[in-house]
Amino acid sequence: MSKLLITGCGRSGTRYATKALALVGLELGHEKEGRDGQINWRAVGWSPERLAGYVVLHQVRHPLGVIASCHTIMQRSWDYACDVEPRIKKDADLLDRCMQYWVWWNKRAASVSRWTYRVENLRRIVPSILSVTGNPPAIGFDVAVGDVSNRDHSRAKSKSYPSVSYEDLVSADEKLASAIKEMAVNYGYDDENLIIL
Repeated sequence: MSKLLITGCGRSGTRYATKALALVGLELGHEKEGRDGQINWRAVGWSPERLAGYVVLHQVRHPLGVIASCHTIMQRSWDYACDVEPRIKKDADLLDRCMQYWVWWNKRAASVSRWTYRVENLRRIVPSILSVTGNPPAIGFDVAVGDVSNRDHSRAKSKSYPSVSYEDLVSADEKLASAIKEMAVNYGYDDENLIIL
């Protein structure tokens, strides 16, 4: 069986995926190694040699949710992201930086991954995830994963962050907002004002 590495933007539902996949027998560490691999946004910055030991998958979440949540990312995480991806500008306004992060981090994650999936579809693709790692199919996987609410695993809102609309993105940087919309549509999200369904 191959070890699994799921990567993508931080705030893309990695805690949820860790706990949901545990219900079907995958022991994945959240930002650390587990028996079957890990889920780690920082892996986008790893060397090809370090990534070679894994089956790498790319998890995405709707851009408006990620961009809003990224308003509370700690400075050390921003430092890492900006060091790995120079197109994320440390001195950019926070909304611009969050937008840059969503675009460029997802592009890098996709470039090192076997395939991309939406976290909102995790319940449906568990058999495919188990298949690529060589794990046997889980009996009752859809019921088990359905019992895990992504709300149960979101960060405590001790620091509140703003809601973000597509119009906010356009006001901040029209060209970048257009790139976000194009990528989101390619990932399968609704293109009508990028409304969260």
